[in-house]
Amino acid sequence: MYSSFEDLEVYKLSITFTGNIYKLLDRQPLKSDFAMVDQLR
Repeated sequence: MYSSFEDLEVYKLSITFTGNIYKLLDRQPLKSDFAMVDQLR
């Protein structure tokens, strides 16, 4: 059983996914598309 939402595998995967998105948004040419980056963050 889970004692917290942080124990859920889907939560752990979402944290990893979010980190990967931030890394992707920090690369060119996306980095210079401020409107798109702001929407995704």
